[in-house]
Amino acid sequence: MELTHSVLGLMISLFKYKWVNMFTDNPTIPAQLEVLLDVMHLMRDKKTDFDALKKIIQPKGLPDVTDKSEHLRNHINAALELGLVELDSEKNYKLSYKFKKDKIPKKIILEAFDEKVLSNIQIEKWAARFYAYLIVQGKDCGPSKSIDQELFSKEFMDKLPISIGRENPMNGTKYSALIRWYCYSGMGWIDPSGCFIPDPTERIRRQMNSIFKENLKLDIDDFMSRLTQVCPELDGGFIFKEVTGTFYNYSEKRFTRALATALWHLHDEKNLRLHCPNDTMGWHLTLAGEGLVHGESSNRVNAVEKITKAMS
Repeated sequence: MELTHSVLGLMISLFKYKWVNMFTDNPTIPAQLEVLLDVMHLMRDKKTDFDALKKIIQPKGLPDVTDKSEHLRNHINAALELGLVELDSEKNYKLSYKFKKDKIPKKIILEAFDEKVLSNIQIEKWAARFYAYLIVQGKDCGPSKSIDQELFSKEFMDKLPISIGRENPMNGTKYSALIRWYCYSGMGWIDPSGCFIPDPTERIRRQMNSIFKENLKLDIDDFMSRLTQVCPELDGGFIFKEVTGTFYNYSEKRFTRALATALWHLHDEKNLRLHCPNDTMGWHLTLAGEGLVHGESSNRVNAVEKITKAMS
C-alpha cells in the first residue's frame, strides 16, 4: 500500500510532539485521529488488525518509537470512544461510517466531538463542564502560565456542586489538553500571549440547521432554548447550569462574553441577523461591547434570524 508524502510527513511530525492527556487521560490529539482515519480508509479492503495498523502508523524507525510505545493504541482507543472505529469479528478495525467525498476526517471528528464530548459528560468528564466554567468568568481569556492554569483548574474543582464526583480531577495538564481540543473544534483561539479566548462561533455555525430546523426566524427565548439543546455547555444549557447554577444570574438576560462574541461575529458575517430594536427587553450583548449591533438600534436581542444564500 502506498501512502502520500503528506500523510507520512504528518505521521513523523506527530511522533515528535510532546503528548498531553485527553479523553480520560488518553494522549491523542486531533491531528493523530485524522491520520488514523485517513490510513484506515486507504486500507479499507485490506487486513486492519492491530499489528497491520501498527506497521503503518507506528513503524520502527520513527523518532521516539520503542517496543513499548502506545501511540497506536491511544489513537484507536480515542477513535473507539468517539464511535469512529469498530472492531469486527476477525479483530480488524474498520471505520464505523460510510466514506463520502464530503466526509473528510476533520468533519467526522468534529461531528463526533460535538455529540459525544461537548454535549454530554460520558466520554470526557470535564470538557463541557470546564468550558462552561471558563465562559461564565466574564474575563477576556483563560490563564496562559502553567502555574495559573493549575490554580484555575483547582478553583474549578472547588466550586463544583457536591453532586459531581471529584475522581480524576481537572489539573494543569488536562487544561492544556482541553484548550487544544477547544481550538480544534471552533470553541476559541489562542492569542499571541498564549491566552485562550473562548469564542464558540464555529461550534454554533455547525449547529445552525439543528437550531433553526424549518424556521428562519426565532424569538430570543425560543432561540436560546434550541441553542442550549444542541450546545448544552453554553449559556442556560443543562451542563452550563450544572456547573454555574450557584453563581450565575439568569434573570439578568445577559449573554456570557463568549456567546455574545460568537453571535456578534455571526451577525457581522451575515450568517445570522440579530434583531435589536430600541424597545426590546431581550438579552444583552454588552459583555462583548457597548456599541450598537451593525444595522440595529440597540445591543439587546429580541429575535434571531438565519440568513440564507438567497437573502445575503
